[in-house]
Amino acid sequence: ALYNNGYVDNVVPGIVVKSDYISFPDSMLLIEFEEDKNSLFTVEGKAVISGGLKVRIADETSIVSGKKYTVLKSKSLSGSFTNEKSEVETASGLKFRIGYTENSVTLTVL
Repeated sequence: ALYNNGYVDNVVPGIVVKSDYISFPDSMLLIEFEEDKNSLFTVEGKAVISGGLKVRIADETSIVSGKKYTVLKSKSLSGSFTNEKSEVETASGLKFRIGYTENSVTLTVL
């Protein structure tokens, strides 16, 4: 299992965790967007999430308003990120709404 009690920098094309992923309240998961692709964080077991979510967008990356991106996939998902209003904002001011299903986390461009 991967236990995140710090910082996981998930760059394109993304990390595959072969078992479970458990994050702690003070942890941070970074998702990267590059050339209209996002880094997919894949968990082959269960994902237990808490802590914060950050987004980094590479220069000249085209992000489509209203588009929904899947950023985490797992066999099962519990918990949620601690971002205020379930939103995440990039350094350039682009905002995303964080969404959840039973086995994934999505970001929708606001």
